[in-house]
Amino acid sequence: MKLLLSHLRQYKRIYLLGIVFVVLNNFIAIIIPRLLRVAIDSALSEQPPSFLSHYSLRYAILIIAVSIIILAILRGVPMYLMRETIIIASRKAERDLRQKIYEHILKVSPVKLSNFSVGNIMVRLTEDISAVRMFYGPVILYTINIVILLIAVSISMFLTSPVLTLILLTPLPFLAYFIYRVSIRIKEGSATVQEQLSRFTSFVASVFPSMRIWKAFNREDFLMSRFDVLNNRLRDQFLKLAKIEAFFHPQIILATGGITILTVFIGGWYAIHGGVTAGTIAEFIVYVNMLTWPLMAAGWIVSVTQKALASMHRIQELFNLKPYPHDGKKSIAAVKHVELNKVSFAYEYKDNQTNWVIKDVQQKFSRHEWIAIMGKAGSGKTTFLYLLNRIIDPLKGNVIIDGTDAKEFSLRELRPIILYLPREPILFADTIANNVRYAYEDLSDAQVLELLSICEFSRDLEMLPAGIHTVVGQKGVFISGGQKQRIALARALAIRPQWLLIDDALSSVDALTEQKIFDNLKKKFPDMGVVMVTQRESVAKHASRIFKLENGKLIPHELV
Repeated sequence: MKLLLSHLRQYKRIYLLGIVFVVLNNFIAIIIPRLLRVAIDSALSEQPPSFLSHYSLRYAILIIAVSIIILAILRGVPMYLMRETIIIASRKAERDLRQKIYEHILKVSPVKLSNFSVGNIMVRLTEDISAVRMFYGPVILYTINIVILLIAVSISMFLTSPVLTLILLTPLPFLAYFIYRVSIRIKEGSATVQEQLSRFTSFVASVFPSMRIWKAFNREDFLMSRFDVLNNRLRDQFLKLAKIEAFFHPQIILATGGITILTVFIGGWYAIHGGVTAGTIAEFIVYVNMLTWPLMAAGWIVSVTQKALASMHRIQELFNLKPYPHDGKKSIAAVKHVELNKVSFAYEYKDNQTNWVIKDVQQKFSRHEWIAIMGKAGSGKTTFLYLLNRIIDPLKGNVIIDGTDAKEFSLRELRPIILYLPREPILFADTIANNVRYAYEDLSDAQVLELLSICEFSRDLEMLPAGIHTVVGQKGVFISGGQKQRIALARALAIRPQWLLIDDALSSVDALTEQKIFDNLKKKFPDMGVVMVTQRESVAKHASRIFKLENGKLIPHELV
């Protein structure tokens, strides 16, 4: 609960103002039954109340009736304002929480973030945050309202008839225990539902981008059966939770109805024996009716609170991912040399770990060089590139840039200078031009065409219906693999990096086109350093130095 409330500190003034309106609303609400009691007792005794003794009975009752109507109307003002403050604050808290998560995710290493599927993260950013927002808004509002109303009604009832008040409030502790016991089951059920929803969403999110693969292998039946299994599990978990809530809410209604009957029965008995007046019974019935909705809402509050607690726990799992690597403070404008000083890295680091992906690498690269890194699959080539621009940090040793530890530099400035180009390009459901402009929005169409020309994409544009304004679809689904890789390369070149880390990023391009692209890069970007991972000798021959990664070691290599 402390964790859930910690994100509301900046809005405490708004919530305090909302509490003031809640108090004012309930103060007006308490006055109305007391006036009703006075009116009924005056009518039955055929005498005006003492504070209206100088008026006739009929006129006194008319004054009380008008007063009740005016108070009921005035009560709407604080009721509106308490919702206007607390509910709006909850929406702002929802926005801020979603923004904090998004900003935090951007700072987390892809290696750490890979433990969460896209669907899992999406559920936390949508369903889980919505559940937390319901707690920040309606739950807090209704809880404050219920607490203040219970206190105010209890005091007012006790001042009117202490004995009758104690009798009527006796069931409340038992009701509170019942609510507590059921709330535990609701929390467990809510957590299970959210986990199953994450699995279902992750499955659906993974299916649509790869639909062509499923169809190519004729696996539609398997896909449907898998969908049915996950869908049925999700349905079963929702129904299980719904059954708990369906049992819970009627019990609350039954309890409040029982208290109303108890009021009429015991109050009537007291009235017959002269213990209370008929007006007092009417006042107590109104009070009990005022408590009916809060007691019914208590069940809903418990249900939503437990869902919010379960959701907040899932959201906190994202916040628990520490920003990695740590961002430095130093500014950087140029990089001439990159040196690896006895660098070692392992993805699962333990004491006495011997299975290092990168082990004791000592090497220095200079700008203007073209470096090729070769090695068998799984030898750590991509990990090696990650170390150069601090997507990850070494567990031993350090990466030195122009004589300074790379950890001291700002990541925001370092990564555009030493730019990583992944093996699998990510294109957005937009035009080719806008995909190229992704990193640099001010590019003109002429500049986009120039970059695409460097990447040997000009002839491809002639075959596309709208040229650079052709929409490529989500992840470039409407174009070939080689075309996607060349568009991604043009997007990288738009930043004008000083170093380009190419992670086998032209593997789908034919050898002749690849040769032309490298020639264009050397001609147009003669001062750019290139470190490229490849399995092909036709690519490696463009490098001034070639290395082979084997058993974590970076070994100089020569082509046969």
